[in-house]
Amino acid sequence: MIACVQAWPVDTLLSGPVVEHLLATVREALTNVGKHAQAARASVRLSVDPTRCRLVIADDGLGLPEATHGSGGLGLPNLRHRAEKCKGTLSIEEAPEGGTVLTWSVPLDA
Repeated sequence: MIACVQAWPVDTLLSGPVVEHLLATVREALTNVGKHAQAARASVRLSVDPTRCRLVIADDGLGLPEATHGSGGLGLPNLRHRAEKCKGTLSIEEAPEGGTVLTWSVPLDA
């Protein structure tokens, strides 16, 4: 399901580097959901204001195996690196109702 909450083009508030990292993050996160989560649903929410870009991707899949938290492939470390490169943060948490919630947040003055 895709829902649009805001009616203005987000690209008017985002700069080139943030857009590049944002798109790569969406691509990698959704690839991870498709490959690993065995999810029936996933949602993508993007909020942008004059100071911050916040991406939240949630799924109703299996959640993160313990091994994923400390090691594994390069996907999650790359997402964290992209956030840090933009002076932002990445958090990955298990959803209370099952699944995973990834939050990628970067300031727009970086």
